[in-house]
Amino acid sequence: MTFKWQGRQDGEGKFHHRWHNQIVELDTSNNLSELGNAVVLLGVESDEGVRRNKGRVGAAKGPKAIRQQLANVALHDCYTLYDAGDIGGDAASLEKIQIEQTERISQIIQAHGFVIVLGGGHEIAFGSFMGMYYGLMHRLNEIPRTKQVSLEIQDQSTLPLINKNPIISQNMIKVGILNFDAHFDLRQQPIATSGSPFFQIAKQLDIDNVDFNYACIGINENSNTAILFETARQLDVSYLFDNELQVLDKKWLAKWLDDFLNRFEHLYISIDLDVFSYTQAPGVSAPAVCGVPLYVIEWILGYLFSSGKVRIADIAELNPNFDIDNHTSKLAAYLVTVLTKLKYKSNA
Repeated sequence: MTFKWQGRQDGEGKFHHRWHNQIVELDTSNNLSELGNAVVLLGVESDEGVRRNKGRVGAAKGPKAIRQQLANVALHDCYTLYDAGDIGGDAASLEKIQIEQTERISQIIQAHGFVIVLGGGHEIAFGSFMGMYYGLMHRLNEIPRTKQVSLEIQDQSTLPLINKNPIISQNMIKVGILNFDAHFDLRQQPIATSGSPFFQIAKQLDIDNVDFNYACIGINENSNTAILFETARQLDVSYLFDNELQVLDKKWLAKWLDDFLNRFEHLYISIDLDVFSYTQAPGVSAPAVCGVPLYVIEWILGYLFSSGKVRIADIAELNPNFDIDNHTSKLAAYLVTVLTKLKYKSNA
C-alpha cells in the first residue's frame, strides 16, 4: 500500500472511529479469500490518457488526494473496508495500466468484493469495466481462480483490445454502464485516451459478441461535437442533458432509469467529476459551466443501487493541480462514502 492512513483520534472504541481507524490493507498479490461483499478501494495513478486527449494533466495525483480527505470522515457503522493500494505511476504505460487494472479488479470481484476505483483520468473506465466483466465471467461460470485467462493487448499500435476470452461462450452475461459525465467519451481514436474509453469498451464487446448497453447522464451539448452524437446514435446510447436535470423529477427519472436497467443484470457506474458544475468541482481537466446538482446524482445513485445490479463504481478526473481549497477532492471523498453506504444498505 502506498498511502498511510492516519488522522484525528478523539478517543478509543468504535464510537470515535473515522475511516483511517477502520480501513485495512488488502494484499491482492495472492489468491484472495472470500470478501463477503466488502468495499475495496483501488487507486489508479494515471493521467496519460488525459495528456493524449490534450487535457490538463494532474489526475494521477487523484487517488492520494481522495484518501487524504476520506481519512478523517466519521464512520457511524462498522463497515468492512479494504484498501488494495495503487497501480500505475510515472513509469507505467497506459496500456499496461489498463491490463493490470483489469486483472486486479477481476480478482477482487471473483472474491465477492465491491470495488470503488479512485482515478485517475477517465481512461480508467476501460479497466474498471473489463475487470468487472472478466471477474463476473469467472465467478458465474464457477471457474477456479487459479485458472485465470491471460490478458494480452492485441496490437500496441492501435486501440488496445484484449484477446477474445475463451470462457465467453460458456455462459453469456448481460452488462450495462451508466456514466455520469458531461462528455460521451466515445472518441474514435487509434490509441487509448481519456476521451475514448467507452468506445474502446464497445469495440471489445463487439469482439466478444456481447451487447453494449451504455447510458450517459449529464451530457453538455456544447462539449460534444456532432460526430460524437452520431457515434452515440449508432451505438444506441441513452443519455440525458445536464440542463434537463436541474430539478429532480423522480417519477420521470425513475421511468427513464427502469427502461435502461431492464436491459441487463450487472451494472458498472462511472462518475466523471466534470459532471458537476465548476463551482462544486473546479479541480478537473474540463470544468463544467452547467453541471448536474449533487442531490440529483445522489438520488439517482440510490435508485441504481436499489436495483441490486451495481457491481463496481469508479470516480474519475480529480485533478488536485487545479482544485480550490480541496473542494473537488472533498466532493470525491463524499461520493466514496455515498457509494459505500449504498452498497452496504443493498447488502442488508
